Amino acid sequence: MISVNESTNISHPLSREVSSRTLVAPPSSTALSNELTADLRRALWLPQHKLLAVADLHLGYAWSHRSKGQLLPVTRQEDTVERLLELQRDYNAEHIAILGDIVHDTVAIPEVRAELDRLITTLSAHGQLTLLLGNHDRQLERNLTLPENVQLRKSLTVGRFTLLHGDDARVMESGEASLTLIMGHEHPTLSLGDGVSAVRCPCFLVSSEVIVLPAFSPWANGCTVGRQPFLSPLLREISFQEAHAIMGRRLLRVPL
Repeated sequence: MISVNESTNISHPLSREVSSRTLVAPPSSTALSNELTADLRRALWLPQHKLLAVADLHLGYAWSHRSKGQLLPVTRQEDTVERLLELQRDYNAEHIAILGDIVHDTVAIPEVRAELDRLITTLSAHGQLTLLLGNHDRQLERNLTLPENVQLRKSLTVGRFTLLHGDDARVMESGEASLTLIMGHEHPTLSLGDGVSAVRCPCFLVSSEVIVLPAFSPWANGCTVGRQPFLSPLLREISFQEAHAIMGRRLLRVPL
């Protein structure tokens, strides 16, 4: 657990208290560099490429559990498409890349297929859509009819970045090892506390070599950084410099 108190070196210039004693609204996004912006809605914006990246949608999570006879989780109607549309409109994104685990399970359930079809139809109507396959997406391509501006791939390179799910290092092409990777798969979280209580917060993990996105699905907590080993072979030798934790309506930078 990382303790958050007055001596912790965690700050953001927009979260300071002004002279009128009214608090400035916390930032909803933060620039990781002039090429990358992290949004607390669990998305990464690449402005030079007009590209919005998210990972680990896990569409049909509840329906997958129902198909196995489990009653939980009980959840409201799937809102993944609506959340993505809001991001697309806010950034005026021309390209959306989904970094794997698009569905939770490739089960033959009409509700899951309907939600997947709605995702593809709705997002492709607003620009290019790239679906990068993850370990939960095996055989997803079967019987999918894709519009011309929708690609189904294992990895995508734009500028100096390679985007992929991250479960399998073998999908990288020759020369990609020298590029900065943007990936999902891990569903990273931080355990933040004050010495009495703690919360687990989804986070972006940042190094000069790899950026790991939080899961877009609210159900996917995944790996607690510093407590559990990473699943991906791509991360075994990586030392992360910082994380950006999603705490309610703010992004909190945490040195690692």
